[in-house]
Amino acid sequence: MPNTELLKKTLTYIKDNPEQWEQDWWVTAADDRETPGCGTAYCFAGHTVVLSGCKVSAEAEVVFSDLPEQAQARIHQNDVYQSDYSDLLVVGVAQAASALLGITSFYTLEPHLFDADNKLADLERFVAELCGETTPDGAS
Repeated sequence: MPNTELLKKTLTYIKDNPEQWEQDWWVTAADDRETPGCGTAYCFAGHTVVLSGCKVSAEAEVVFSDLPEQAQARIHQNDVYQSDYSDLLVVGVAQAASALLGITSFYTLEPHLFDADNKLADLERFVAELCGETTPDGAS
């Protein structure tokens, strides 16, 4: 069952802070698009992770042990790996966000929620569908 509260929280945050949303980047500095820091922007998946209290590295990795146990249990062991930049075990942003949202695989939706080409209207439709607020054809 999807985490509807987190889905709606993420969408609302993006709508309220469009300057911090960059759908075609997991994480990027809004100022220079190279160095995360002040002015960092995220895609839907990145915002999901950050709004859950976890951090997204510049390499678009999330420390596995920082995820809640329920989310850890949803991640396949093959998706957990040692970061090239530390001794920590990490997962990609998409895997972390999928687990936090309770979506077993973001690839089950085509085009999927984390698609780089999504516009705000696409995100609104996906969130509504995942929250059971519309039928797949868009009717309420």
